[in-house]
Amino acid sequence: MKTKILLANIVLLLLSVTLYSQQTDIIVNNLKMDSTYTHEIIVNNLGTPDSIVNIPFDDDPPSKIYHYGNSRFEFITGRLVDFHINDTTFIVNNILRVGGNYSSINLLGGEIVENSQNLSKNEGLIIWRPYHGYYGGFGSVILHYDLQTGKITSLWGNLIDL
Repeated sequence: MKTKILLANIVLLLLSVTLYSQQTDIIVNNLKMDSTYTHEIIVNNLGTPDSIVNIPFDDDPPSKIYHYGNSRFEFITGRLVDFHINDTTFIVNNILRVGGNYSSINLLGGEIVENSQNLSKNEGLIIWRPYHGYYGGFGSVILHYDLQTGKITSLWGNLIDL
């Protein structure tokens, strides 16, 4: 009997370590921020976009923005650098999803850079990153949520200074 209890405790401990482990990257539908992907891989993970907009820059490589309904993903030479998620189709780090509860961000570990509320707009905002100094301190996920319901209304991710 004691062996079964000990075994059960070990299994629970291993599960809790796995479920609440520290996240080291920002990942959307299996696409890791700052990794480079082909068009086929992007479509396989995000689905067929409603449109793709090419944005040329003078001295920098062009940007491609994949639009999916109210959400968008920006790639520079195939590298995921920015996203704005405004619907339930996409999931961040297999935990955060529009419509989910904002408190699920605590399951990610990492660092909460800002946690603020705007009562006049009935909106909360949390800025999270996997660890201090992630992409020089500029890489993050910005989570917007409804103060009344606690539901996530949008998720933004970027690797640049806002």
